[in-house]
Amino acid sequence: MNAEKLDGHEYDIGSMAATGERRRATTEPRRSWASAQPFESAPPDQYRRAAARRARWQAPLRRAAMVGDVLVGATVILVTMVSLDDLNPLTAVSAVVGGLLWVLVLATQGAYQVSRMGSGPEEFQAIMRSAGIAIAVLGLTAYASQVLPPRRYVFVTVPVLALLSAIWRYALRQHRQRRRAADKPLLRTLLAGTPGGV
Repeated sequence: MNAEKLDGHEYDIGSMAATGERRRATTEPRRSWASAQPFESAPPDQYRRAAARRARWQAPLRRAAMVGDVLVGATVILVTMVSLDDLNPLTAVSAVVGGLLWVLVLATQGAYQVSRMGSGPEEFQAIMRSAGIAIAVLGLTAYASQVLPPRRYVFVTVPVLALLSAIWRYALRQHRQRRRAADKPLLRTLLAGTPGGV
């Protein structure tokens, strides 16, 4: 018997050579990589559980971004209305509605997709696209209703809104990076390899 020890297991090299099989024994039938399905798919409940876990760790990040954008939007719109002496009982309500509409425009441009948040320029590009859409909607609404909004709304409020939203997102990104640097877990991860490599 020609045996060889590998990874703590002993293999009979003689029987491997006689059968032409170099792979270890398995508990299930082997699948050919040339077959139509060379792997076994995970059961659907595993996908649902993974999606639920992903949603749990994504929710606080998305919620922080949305709350910040609503506050930024409401504050900028309120300051603009106060600076125009456009004070009435509905000023605060109008500012909050404006902040919610800003979040809606951001959401249509994918600014709350977690895959875009915190990495790369896509997050800031979504904010810039949202600002362009907000300016276009204000212009089209003014043209259709024949009511001209003050230029301050179009040329000051929307760019300041986009700038402050970008600064808020940058602050969130810095917070995440500080947590990552302090070895605080942001997401459970399975690491495989030697301790030096991991």
